[in-house]
Amino acid sequence: MAFADKYQVFFNDLYGLEWEIDFQEDSFAGTVTELTATGSPLTLEYTSDSDEFYQPLRPSKAIVNVYSFTDFALTDFYSDQDFRLKTIIKCEGNIKWQGFVTTSEYSEPYDCAPYPVTITSIDGLSYLKNI
Repeated sequence: MAFADKYQVFFNDLYGLEWEIDFQEDSFAGTVTELTATGSPLTLEYTSDSDEFYQPLRPSKAIVNVYSFTDFALTDFYSDQDFRLKTIIKCEGNIKWQGFVTTSEYSEPYDCAPYPVTITSIDGLSYLKNI
C-alpha cells in the first residue's frame, strides 16, 4: 500500500518561495484536486507544554486554510477515522513538515460559498509515549 496525492495546495510566500501542501490517501487512485489557498494559508505551531531549551521532543501541528467554492465540498477531511490523510508540506521542493489530518479540529463555517475552511494536521509525536 502506498500513499498517493489526493489534494494539493500551491502558494508563494512574501519572499517569493514556492510552497506545496500535499494531502495523500493510502491506495488512492484518482485525479488530484487542487485547492485554493486563503490569504494566510499555512501556520505551523509547536505545542510543547514546556519552555525548556533542551527538551528533546516538541510536538507540532500545521493549520492549513483553503477556500471551499461549494457547500461541504471538503467534508472528506472530516471523517470518522483519524490519520487517514497524510499531510506533506514542501518549500521549494524540500519536505519541511509532515503529519496526519486530525478530524476533530476540522472547521467549516455555515456561510455562503466561497468560504475559508481550516484543516489541522499533527505530527503524531505526542502519541509515541503510548507505544
